Amino acid sequence: MSKEHEEAVHAYHTANQLIIDTHNPLQGINDLGCIFDKSGNSSASLLETMKGSLTMQLLLPILQHKLHLDRPLQEEEMESIRLSPYNHALWEITFRKPLAEITDHLSHQIFNDHQPPGVPKGHTHDEAIQSYNSHLQNSFDSNWEIPVVQIKLDDYRPMAVGIVDRGSSEDDRSHMALMNKLIEQPKTIETVEISMVDSPDREATLFDLISALYNKPLLDQVQVVNISQGFFAPEGNPVLEKALRQVGKPVVCSAGNFDTDDHEMPHWPSHYSNSMEHVISVGALKNGWLGNKPAHESNKGAEGVTLFAKGAWSDEIQGTSLAAAWVSHLVALSFAKNKSATYTLDGFVETVKGMPGIEIDQKDNQESRTGYRIFPSDE
Repeated sequence: MSKEHEEAVHAYHTANQLIIDTHNPLQGINDLGCIFDKSGNSSASLLETMKGSLTMQLLLPILQHKLHLDRPLQEEEMESIRLSPYNHALWEITFRKPLAEITDHLSHQIFNDHQPPGVPKGHTHDEAIQSYNSHLQNSFDSNWEIPVVQIKLDDYRPMAVGIVDRGSSEDDRSHMALMNKLIEQPKTIETVEISMVDSPDREATLFDLISALYNKPLLDQVQVVNISQGFFAPEGNPVLEKALRQVGKPVVCSAGNFDTDDHEMPHWPSHYSNSMEHVISVGALKNGWLGNKPAHESNKGAEGVTLFAKGAWSDEIQGTSLAAAWVSHLVALSFAKNKSATYTLDGFVETVKGMPGIEIDQKDNQESRTGYRIFPSDE
């Protein structure tokens, strides 16, 4: 299959969905009266609203080209449409039939050749950004203490971290709230919630993640972005890659918890650390009788993991989600100390080495690209 055809759909899409970026908003969108909620879900009636419109007439040939159809695509072949409220060039199209039945250019087999961890054989990945990143229940006890090392700076500039996640910290048992506890520090680091979906009980999709990365009003408020979410797939997604590149500031991602080599089954978006300097993929350390070592369940690999950091904060709270959140905290703290949000990995490491209560080791092995392990010095 050619690269051009590969970009039409990826194995981790649902069999009947396509995410496209038209680069510019299509003419007539502003005349449709589209209604969006804050989580990026377009109104259920968007497809009905668009029928027969100029926007639909412009969208159909684009989809036809993406699917490499040698016939006109019909409106009736679509089941639903979503349009990002933050980027009106970003679309999610759900078709009534699997894409492999719509076009001969897409084999049924591409959806089943590579099964991500946890997906039953013969099923496609449902595109949900599932709970691979943290060994947590859907909720956690809000009374659990997280003993984050509080490093006080005498002279600093306050910084902010954007948390791309599910739900809201108003629900103190949500995943968003847990990340917030690890990242924020009074007066020094504030957090900005960039919700993919408005409820922690709802699964976020790839489209929700991409859409959130275009939430410019919130992204403009932060110096660091934390994504403690992810999914497994054999290939990256060009629309997600474009969204990450335009963020333009450090993006700290959890490496995933499935005890796999990231080369054998890449975890996304963390695997983009292999090709983007501003993406930092974080594996989880666990302290044992041999000291701080990569946790058994954490993903590893020099091609997709940048470094490892403390990921176990109690028997119940551990995983790469937590490790990434703590690294986001440290990156923001290094910016606060330097009074500058300019990021390089070497600069970050040197700044953190000079902070009390933090230790950095470097191991010469293939657990990560850099070999760095970051943890509190009392461990």
